[in-house]
Amino acid sequence: EYSTPKGRSSAKVMHAKQMADHMVAQLCNDFLSEDEPAYFIPRHRDADNKARLMGKYINYHWTRRFPTIEFIEEFTRAAVIDGMVIVKSGWRYDYDVIEEDKNDVPVSEYPQFISSSVADGYIITDQGTEEEGVMKNVVRQKHEVYEDAPDATVIPLESCYYDVTMRRSDDMRWFAEKMRMSLSDIRKQDI
Repeated sequence: EYSTPKGRSSAKVMHAKQMADHMVAQLCNDFLSEDEPAYFIPRHRDADNKARLMGKYINYHWTRRFPTIEFIEEFTRAAVIDGMVIVKSGWRYDYDVIEEDKNDVPVSEYPQFISSSVADGYIITDQGTEEEGVMKNVVRQKHEVYEDAPDATVIPLESCYYDVTMRRSDDMRWFAEKMRMSLSDIRKQDI
């Protein structure tokens, strides 16, 4: 069942739909047949080990913690129907604060306090201010992370506006996405 976008014909040709579904299956197979889809090529010899480790890390998240099959199907379906796909990617990270405290630390002990706090799993959220040899109000928090995974979504072309004078995607000077948000969600944004 294909929805009819504005300005397009509402006629549905069943043979064309079957061909599109077949194309989607073929294209999905090409993407999903790879064991490790991400490859990192180092720019110099010293980065060889880092590139290998980054490749393993991204491939782990891509194959284990990301809904790969659903994303590839949505991506290829949009490519077959619209001819162009816009993907918004990023990293979803969210947590709850389970512990927070404020400390006054002498300046001489401050580096040791920071390193021991980080070793104990704290995150320093405010480094405080120095007053008479003491760092006042150093705030540290302990977080319980409940979401830490890659994220990618296919953006419908109807809700995108972009620089039409571009010849390649590298030449794009601006891009805008139309989205709906409730007033309470807008107020929660960290702007």
